[in-house]
Amino acid sequence: MAVALTLASSSLSSAQVIVGGYPYPAYRYAARDAAIRFDVKPDKAAVYLDGYYAGVVDDFDSWYQRLYTSPGPHQITLFLEGYRTYTEQVYLTYDNTFKLHHRLERLAPGEGSQRPTAPAPVPVPQYQGAPLPGQGAPLPRGPYGRPGPPPNYPPPPQEAPPPQSAFPNEAQRGTLSLSVEPGDAEILVDGNPWRVQSPDRQLIELPDGRHNIQVRKTGYVGYLTDVQIHAGQTTTLDVRLKTQPQ
Repeated sequence: MAVALTLASSSLSSAQVIVGGYPYPAYRYAARDAAIRFDVKPDKAAVYLDGYYAGVVDDFDSWYQRLYTSPGPHQITLFLEGYRTYTEQVYLTYDNTFKLHHRLERLAPGEGSQRPTAPAPVPVPQYQGAPLPGQGAPLPRGPYGRPGPPPNYPPPPQEAPPPQSAFPNEAQRGTLSLSVEPGDAEILVDGNPWRVQSPDRQLIELPDGRHNIQVRKTGYVGYLTDVQIHAGQTTTLDVRLKTQPQ
């Protein structure tokens, strides 16, 4: 079957495709909605966006190079063997370039670089009701072969709501005793900001298991690590941020 295509404009970025006399949405060739430019050393560090590998810093560090993505909240991770892994939560705005400035901290002999956490798999929704059209159930037909009303498919079964808390028993929780310098540094626990409750040492109750701790402050080298919390026990962590080199 032949299809006639008509361009309603000579400008490629705003061209409109006409199919059979009706407008059809054309692909936008304009720049992506949001972008990130990196000022990071070393420039061989790997860049991960929301857990997915995007390239190395050298691919996105000049005035004509950008890492393009959608507006909204994102997680940027910098990884290089021999250096402390750095993660930052950012919010990107439409038609704007976010500039990330950071200098990776070289690890001491014997320390290992923490690899970025792999993103969680995207769940694929599955319909549990009757077969959909094209999957074993023909479309119902009305008079003269025209499509009839859609079949009355039964709704998918409702799953039981999850419990309010996966750790209702206090015995399944432990305590993280966290000391941070400088005292006004920002603390993130499993990616969520932690409201500082004491100027000296923070006592944070967490479920039994591994948790991610991040400490950051403008002008200082960020700190990122994982701690293992044991039920009924206290784990101590002391963090001293270093001034970021100029």
